[in-house]
Amino acid sequence: MSKILARSRHNYTLLAFIILLFSVTGLEIWRTYSYASSLKDAAGELQSLAGGDLAELDLDTVAALVQGARSDAEAIQKRTRLIAPLTNRLGWLPKIGPMIAAGAPLVDYAANLTIAGDELLTGFAPLLQESTDGTSSLSARLLAVLQNAEANISNAEAALQNAGWAREGFHVEAIPASLRGPIEQVDRFFPLAQQAVRVLQVLPSLLGDDRPSTYLLLAQNEDELRATGGFISGVGTLTVDQGRISSLSLGDSYSVDDLSKSYPAPPEPLQRYMSASIWLVRDGNWSPDFPTAAYHVRELYRISTDAHLDGVIAFDQQALERVLKTTGPVLLPSTPDPIGAGNIRDYMHQAWAPAPGEGLDREWWEQRKDFMAELGSALVDQVQGSADRSMLLALGRTTMELVREKHVLIYIDESAAAYALSDLGWDGSLHPVEGDFLMVVDSNVGFNKVDPRIERQVEYQVDMSNPTAPPIATLLLSYANTVTEDVPCIHQATYGEGAYSDMQRRCYWDYVRVFTPGSTLFLGGSLPRVPGDWLISGEKQNGDWSVSEGEGGLAVYGGMFVLPTAAQATLRLSYLLPASILQSDQDLNLIYTIQLVKQPGTSGTPVTVTLLPPQGYSLYDSPEWTLLHDGALQWSNRLIADTVLTLQLIPVQTP
Repeated sequence: MSKILARSRHNYTLLAFIILLFSVTGLEIWRTYSYASSLKDAAGELQSLAGGDLAELDLDTVAALVQGARSDAEAIQKRTRLIAPLTNRLGWLPKIGPMIAAGAPLVDYAANLTIAGDELLTGFAPLLQESTDGTSSLSARLLAVLQNAEANISNAEAALQNAGWAREGFHVEAIPASLRGPIEQVDRFFPLAQQAVRVLQVLPSLLGDDRPSTYLLLAQNEDELRATGGFISGVGTLTVDQGRISSLSLGDSYSVDDLSKSYPAPPEPLQRYMSASIWLVRDGNWSPDFPTAAYHVRELYRISTDAHLDGVIAFDQQALERVLKTTGPVLLPSTPDPIGAGNIRDYMHQAWAPAPGEGLDREWWEQRKDFMAELGSALVDQVQGSADRSMLLALGRTTMELVREKHVLIYIDESAAAYALSDLGWDGSLHPVEGDFLMVVDSNVGFNKVDPRIERQVEYQVDMSNPTAPPIATLLLSYANTVTEDVPCIHQATYGEGAYSDMQRRCYWDYVRVFTPGSTLFLGGSLPRVPGDWLISGEKQNGDWSVSEGEGGLAVYGGMFVLPTAAQATLRLSYLLPASILQSDQDLNLIYTIQLVKQPGTSGTPVTVTLLPPQGYSLYDSPEWTLLHDGALQWSNRLIADTVLTLQLIPVQTP
């Protein structure tokens, strides 16, 4: 009887506590209702403004809305903190418990996001105003704003860090359905906001705030694909001093060579398949790890010029197209029509070719890339002199996308900037994560520009169905040469009749490398055999893969093949993966992670990953993966940027 009475007293005490708690929380909710309504109205109005014409945006209106939203959010945050110690412990309540427990971290998430937005808007509003003197360049205005907004940027970084911690405190499934859409939308942009703030912190040093900074410029031609994006067609330098571009040069990569000096031997595949006896700047980007490639290119450039450089910036044709799409066309003295995103490639191809009736003489050779300097100067002048708010905002967004998608690669000597770029994954370096890793690197060694005519597809399967054996990886690389003309596979440096299109109607000579986790074990595979008369060396290829150690401790499988016109080929590679790619948690669930690394210069190669899970395990809820009829799990998409996939496998419950 005493136990029953004690249990009753305990239940009554608990009930009284819950009634008291809801009385207090109800009062606080009532008090915060007005703040929440105001915050919701402000959010709706800001969303409406963001969808309009940015050029017509009233910054004073936006600033007032953001400041009001911050004030309301902080007021709600202050009140929820009073009851958070209680609500955080009510997750056990049926149905409503998870929602109550999610309330405080959700409010913290929203409040810190508004704080970060207000700080950045306050700090950068001057940049979005019209230039008052009409003489300051964009980079100079940007540097001045960055220097004055140092405290705002620091506050925004702290707020975003707090927002990240708050976001870990709740699951989106626990909040009301009406809020899930906005929260998921914010979640998609949150990493970008964090990256942007990190970039803003290192920009002053890149803009030469304390001393002039000189960067080596590499114009990479993705039509002749190489490891970091393309054959280095153009080379130049960019010097920035106190935010102002004090000098800019860009010209033919061949013109920097000084053959009276001693250059090192090139990588073995360049010697073997292109008969290269010395390593020159234009071939310096052989490594897919951009910091490594940047080091080699800079050292080769130093041999030629003795120049001191603070970093290396590489870009491809897609970068030019997308920047021109953002800025609008530019006018060049040598052309009657403006050059924009729609005709930039035609312009470059025509400018490269000799004039009608003229042959491929020495004058053509020395002048075929003169357009680079003219185009580069015009584009820089257009961006630097602009005060168009919508264009500047769009240009910032485009630049971040180009870096993320590896159409622009940046390596900086300055340690803080280098660390930030590396931490963001923006320096083009190979950063193997714990788990599986895959990067396919094609290098055109055929003296041609045929890569736009090559279609690629990657199929990767991991068989871990036997839980007592190491997983088996099988990779299929499919290539199709869409050139329809019947062209003999003659491996030599020839420019045809001088039309750029002639160099795009060729067979495809490709040295392919596959980067995998370092402890893989080669099982077998095949490449197409290559007759000796298809190679400049005369040495036939038997379709074998080579195995070596690569950057970042990764294993590298390499091989050479030739793809004739109107032909298709599938390369096969199989290897054992280390058992450690599958991690188990405390609940005996299995976690599989794979890092898919995009080769710079490529545009959305189709990739399919198929996983055969261990017997007795099934997929935990993961919308990225599809369950196939045979029990396999599959992910399929185009590889636009580096992608990390994670899935969780849970033990199958037997009845």
